[in-house]
Amino acid sequence: MANHGQHLEFSTNVHKFFGWCLIMAGVCRIIEICFVLGDAPTPALDDAVAARPKAFQHLTPFLLVLSGITFLSATEEQMQWVAGSGMDSTTYGNVSRFTSSPLLSPALLPS
Repeated sequence: MANHGQHLEFSTNVHKFFGWCLIMAGVCRIIEICFVLGDAPTPALDDAVAARPKAFQHLTPFLLVLSGITFLSATEEQMQWVAGSGMDSTTYGNVSRFTSSPLLSPALLPS
């Protein structure tokens, strides 16, 4: 993605945001496997306390959903419309961030 040219500076910033979300999701997953889970096997489902995910484990799926929403909403027509409306890329990133939160929250509710 580093040499992938864009027509608008706005599109370049949205692509950077998408790339950073993917990088951070990968880093969080590595931290989760190495440090949070301690490279141990997954706990048995009958052990309700041990089988519950830790708070840090919710960050990786959130970042993956966020990068997916950013990717799906970064079409050329969408970027031209948003850039023409006067919105900057930081505001667009915040809108994407808040849009992805409700999509992930039903999955986090205890069953």
